[in-house]
Amino acid sequence: MPPLVSAIVVSHNSERDLGQCLESLRDQTWPALELLVVDNASFDRSVQIAREAGAQVLGLPRNLGFSVANNAGVARCNGEYVLFINPDARLEPDFVALLVDALQTDPQAASAYGKLLKGPEGPLDSTGIVLGRARLQPTDRGEGEPDRGQYDTPRLRDEPLGPSAAAAIYRRAALDELAPDGEVFDEDFFAYYEDVDLAWRARNAGWRCLYEPRARGEHPRSGPRAHGTQIRRRADLNRLWLFLKNERYTWIELITVLPRQLIWETLRTLSRAVDDPGYLRFLISGLGLLPRMLRKRRSIRRRER
Repeated sequence: MPPLVSAIVVSHNSERDLGQCLESLRDQTWPALELLVVDNASFDRSVQIAREAGAQVLGLPRNLGFSVANNAGVARCNGEYVLFINPDARLEPDFVALLVDALQTDPQAASAYGKLLKGPEGPLDSTGIVLGRARLQPTDRGEGEPDRGQYDTPRLRDEPLGPSAAAAIYRRAALDELAPDGEVFDEDFFAYYEDVDLAWRARNAGWRCLYEPRARGEHPRSGPRAHGTQIRRRADLNRLWLFLKNERYTWIELITVLPRQLIWETLRTLSRAVDDPGYLRFLISGLGLLPRMLRKRRSIRRRER
């Protein structure tokens, strides 16, 4: 029997995209796939669309965010592998099969992901998350570039940190190890950078990630700027916690990398404060989470390999 793959889709008023996403999941060639839609208190037709597509539906009492909803889905699902997929993503029929095959050949890999494009003809959306040599800002490798085959080699020199959660498969055993308390995605993040945090934790714990460019999908992506001031502020705060929790330095990097990061962060914060009068007040109020984030950092360090 092939191992079961649980596909978790988090919806919040996602009726415009959800049907096509679920249709692409039903069309997968992998024979053992369960569909679970975790709904963040939608008031549109998202729940009805999910049920009509034959998906299980787990309804949450209010919008608890991407992280909480996905964690609830992981707790409910039964798969040996877990596919996290955004409702605005659509996958080609062999996407799941190619990634599961890759994971089955490498037991040290926590995750596998493919090539995502913003539309049928491109440009690229993501071929994995990278930090860059300066380690200043997580970005999606290749985003906005035409797809000329430049990322068609599974292992490249700038190997990504891990996958975008827009469409990625994780080994359930790795998720259980990385989140012994069930908090796969950091629930203090609500939304944005939680997938980078999970990928970074996996890398620090000694797990690998696999890139299979033949597994293709579409993800138009909107980003935090499309969701209002509060989401943009929260995304910036999440990015600070991301580095606090996961960043590690050699002695040389403390001299060469850390000062550059601090200067860049200071200039970025000042620029944001000029454009958004409430920005600094929001960041200062968010510092109440600092003790909790330091505890999480210590927990991550204990699991490092």
